[in-house]
Amino acid sequence: MSRRVRDRVEYETGSKWFADWHRDQPDDRACMIDVDAAGYCPRCQEIVYLVEATRSRTRKNATVTERLGARLGVTVFVAYYDAQRPDGMWLDNRSNGNHHGYLSSNDAWSVLQDVRSRHICADVLARQFQVTANGT
Repeated sequence: MSRRVRDRVEYETGSKWFADWHRDQPDDRACMIDVDAAGYCPRCQEIVYLVEATRSRTRKNATVTERLGARLGVTVFVAYYDAQRPDGMWLDNRSNGNHHGYLSSNDAWSVLQDVRSRHICADVLARQFQVTANGT
């Protein structure tokens, strides 16, 4: 069994103890979120987007994730998935309000890769600024 399939089975069968633990705290005393994915640049390892995933098609309350994304200056997505349709997901960009609708897994990856491809590493940006400032 592949790692991906094993992880999915463990999640679906309840082997998600940390998620269950923090959600089951009385009166929300944990006051925490679990970010489902943090996409990063492979070159500089800066975070470039956050993803909150949910099984529900109702609007997910992702206020804290949205605030975290705003502070980091990164795009925040909410991915809605359905166990009956494991071939894709609905993807909402909470940073700009773009609702991508139902996407195949490959198309969803393309959206995330597009965000990552627009990232400019700080050292590259600094060199560009230095060249512009020096006129060379």
